[in-house]
Amino acid sequence: MYCDIQELFIASIQDENSLLAHKDMLLEAALDGSALYSATAQVLYEIAADTVFAEYTPLPFAVVQPRKTEMSEEITQEDYLPLINVYPNPTDGEINIDYDFSALYDDGNDILLEKLGVSRDENCDKGELSLYTEDGRLLQQFRLNAVKDSFTISIMDYTPGSYMLVVKDCFGNSETVKITKYR
Repeated sequence: MYCDIQELFIASIQDENSLLAHKDMLLEAALDGSALYSATAQVLYEIAADTVFAEYTPLPFAVVQPRKTEMSEEITQEDYLPLINVYPNPTDGEINIDYDFSALYDDGNDILLEKLGVSRDENCDKGELSLYTEDGRLLQQFRLNAVKDSFTISIMDYTPGSYMLVVKDCFGNSETVKITKYR
């Protein structure tokens, strides 16, 4: 079989159409798996049949990757900080606030945070938002009842200057955003 494949290879250099007559033999030799001639037979069969062997066609990666079941010590509490977006900043009186605690409240994350030594405050629903002056005086405070939400607060009655907006979740994580009022 090795000699037959080599002869077909040499013949194909001179005339590519000579492979068509031996297509069945090339397929048989390609599927044989012999280290001497099967790779050459596969290439010649691909040329003769105008096709590709499945073994050489890369399969697509799975769209959904399986979740890792191992816990890594590289995970820290900072990976679960609340996401907050405050705009416009600076402002002339109204502040739009978008927050997202989804990473904290996904199924199983309470166990992970417990392993990190973080426990949930039982008196807390989802979190709280507080507005402070630059010197630390509390101006407004809101309880957050949803995992993800958007709302607007007014600071029109306050003097121009800098204010601190602090968002806390029930696990003790907090994010602080400096807000500037210009009128």
